[in-house]
Amino acid sequence: MSCLPRRDAQETLVINDEVIRLKAFPWQNRIRLISEHGTPLPLTLRVQAIWMLQDSQIWNVDAIEETVGESNGSSRDFLVHDGPNWESMTPADVVIKLRDDKGAIHFLAVRHQRIAAVE
Repeated sequence: MSCLPRRDAQETLVINDEVIRLKAFPWQNRIRLISEHGTPLPLTLRVQAIWMLQDSQIWNVDAIEETVGESNGSSRDFLVHDGPNWESMTPADVVIKLRDDKGAIHFLAVRHQRIAAVE
């Protein structure tokens, strides 16, 4: 199993005819999976690793916590702790590794996310 991110990961993923996108909130150490058509995401879909990439710097984590509350059937939120301390308003790419209920591995990306200041 590779511990390097897939820099060529797509920005949309189709699983069981569902189009899935990723939203990232790097300054909050949070990501969100979203079903593009508002249909429920498979509950068996698991986030196994998250990478943030900025130029030659790579930060990754595989301790990911699924949050409850804001998530609904068509979106799921995930939280990580102790994210990178990169300069505010600089861009970063976020890549995640997912495993579906059949054991298949998928990579999904969202690029050029500005790291906003934490208030």
